Order: sequence, then structure tokens, then C-alpha cells
Amino acid sequence: METQLLKGILEELKALRKEGKLQEVFDLREAAGFLRISENTLRGWTRERKIPFSKVNGSLRFKRSKLERWLDLNEIPMQ
Repeated sequence: METQLLKGILEELKALRKEGKLQEVFDLREAAGFLRISENTLRGWTRERKIPFSKVNGSLRFKRSKLERWLDLNEIPMQ
């Protein structure tokens, strides 16, 4: 049952991404909004190499999938 639900969710996400309704690459402002943190905090995390990012012509870029994975890897488990 859960497997079927997850497959359905993944299919919906793939369709949204294909239609361009799910943005894959963020600039600094968009990534900060996605993470609900300030741009200054995000800049600091990139300087300290705490979060995955790329530089394109000197501008910071963040992939949604990498940010989501980073969030998952930094999740604190429930007790």
C-alpha cells in the first residue's frame, strides 16, 4: 500500500517537473526562501561549505534535489 502511494507521488513530481511547474535550480534568494532562512545565513553556509551549491559565472546556484537530500541527511531522528 505505502509503496503504491510513494510511486504515485513520484510520478506526480516527475510530471510537474516535466511541465516546468517544479523548479529544479534556485538562485540564492529562491533557495533561501525554499529553506525558509535568510539569504545571509545561506551565504554563510556556502562560505563554510555546509550546504551543496554550484557557482555559475560567479553566481550561486542550488539544485532542489540536492537541497532536499541535504535536508534528509541532516534530519534528527525521532526518539
